[in-house]
Amino acid sequence: MLFDYEVWEFEDHWHYMVDAFGLSDNQWVSDLYSRRRMWATAHIRGNFFWGFRTTSRCEGSHSMLGKFVQSRHNLRDFVEQFMRCISQMRSREVHSDMLSLVGEPVLQSLFHDLERSAAKKLTRAIFFNFRPMLFRACTLKLMREWEVSHYADSNSFKCSCLRMESLGIPCDHIVAVLVHLEMTDIPDSLVLDRWSKSVGIQRSPAAIGC
Repeated sequence: MLFDYEVWEFEDHWHYMVDAFGLSDNQWVSDLYSRRRMWATAHIRGNFFWGFRTTSRCEGSHSMLGKFVQSRHNLRDFVEQFMRCISQMRSREVHSDMLSLVGEPVLQSLFHDLERSAAKKLTRAIFFNFRPMLFRACTLKLMREWEVSHYADSNSFKCSCLRMESLGIPCDHIVAVLVHLEMTDIPDSLVLDRWSKSVGIQRSPAAIGC
């Protein structure tokens, strides 16, 4: 798993690999290590990217922009085409928000109350990213220890894996604690504004007018 290394573990594995393959004098390897805080998950864990660290997601954005912007465009054309691209992306986002309000997904996990709560609070696309966490919480096998803290005064949660901070959705460890506490509602502290249905409804009229 991408999030399963602590910094000290990454350092141990890296130095073992370098020694094992005799790469201590390799300039490319040395340069790569010097930039580890830009790419190594152990070092950047907890920073919010929501998938934009993945090549496919970046390529999708580039492909979308490539439909509007061409190398032959001058600066004025570039700005006009870029704004057209942004307008279409906003339109698609509004359309996605509207789809979130139509119907309810079929409940599939063993935790119907939590799943129903997530479906009501999260946009449809984010809900489908969250639901696998419910499935994994059913059969969670601990290969190592993760510390989940519950702050009762604010009903907030924090896991040492920092997936919530990195992905913006609760990890399976937090979900397992929700189940253990017999919670039937996803706490608002675990729903980012940007993934909330209610926020999507509020921004849709403004976005449509763009």
